Amino acid sequence: LDINEALPIKCKKSDVKEFPRLPIPSSLPKPQFRVKQSYNKSVAPKRAANYFRYIEKSCEELDQEIEYDMDEEDYAWLDIMNERRQEHTHSKVPCEIFEQLMDRFEKESYFESQTSGSVYDPLIDEDAVCCICNDGECSNSNVILFCDMCNLAVHQDCYGVPFIPEGQW
Repeated sequence: LDINEALPIKCKKSDVKEFPRLPIPSSLPKPQFRVKQSYNKSVAPKRAANYFRYIEKSCEELDQEIEYDMDEEDYAWLDIMNERRQEHTHSKVPCEIFEQLMDRFEKESYFESQTSGSVYDPLIDEDAVCCICNDGECSNSNVILFCDMCNLAVHQDCYGVPFIPEGQW
């Protein structure tokens, strides 16, 4: 067969169904509408006269901002520690102070790792187990993550990381 030749079709003409051809309209149909009398137009909030503009915060502003948020484990740990502190007649540590302390600890730890001059590049242990559940099994949707600073190994689900962002985080 030549590429330009039609392929031979072996079927009976009675097997082929003819579809009815629709007439081609000579013009587009006219739109129709009706006004609904019982429609109540909702009141939309007014638009702002200008748009919001994102302004990058300075290092000093970022340093003063508390980025740490306590989770259930932090609350449970703080309750246990406050009970122990009360046994020794020490005052309780409020949640706000705990968040400030943890935030400062994380920022100082990051700053120290950036300015120390020594490159901390720990070897990744292929036989690592999650420090929360003590399980070494992982899947594509629940991998074991390693902390860049302390090399702590945790599952995504155990640590509450639904997806792994790209780049440094």
